[in-house]
Amino acid sequence: MTLGRFIENRLMKINQLSLNGRVMINKVLRIALYVIAVVIALDTIGLDLTFLSVFGGAFGVGLAFGMQKRFVSDGIYWINKAEKEINRFKDEYNHFITDVRFPNEVLKIKELGGKCIHIEREGNSPPNLEEEENEPIIKSMSDFNFKWKDFSDSELDTAKDLARHFIKYKFNGRG
Repeated sequence: MTLGRFIENRLMKINQLSLNGRVMINKVLRIALYVIAVVIALDTIGLDLTFLSVFGGAFGVGLAFGMQKRFVSDGIYWINKAEKEINRFKDEYNHFITDVRFPNEVLKIKELGGKCIHIEREGNSPPNLEEEENEPIIKSMSDFNFKWKDFSDSELDTAKDLARHFIKYKFNGRG
């Protein structure tokens, strides 16, 4: 899709947005382009598109159910889900939760006997106001704080090895 590549190239030149924001917008736009292409193709071959409204309604109900589940869980849906997995494999593995954004998540990790290592990546700021306000709180609640130069995919294995060695020697873990 040439239009998709054109939009991506233009989007990546916008420096006012973070890289994560640009990538997210690009993915949403590409999905929208695919949906439009499929709808046009279905209409061109003569299919009645009213059946799409049924799927759209089902999608809306599913989305609302998911949001309700998160709301009813008082914002700790993912914490409860992670806790179940940790308890299930507690003696077999070290567990890494790589995306902690809220203080209640840090508290739950510590309650389960975990350690929080806050890694501040250069050039990556929090994506929204709520996370920007939580950042110093989470940093102060963490057991260790590091500043890390952002790394490419090719350096990811090295970063994982460094994390494993740090945990193994600092916490006498299983590595």
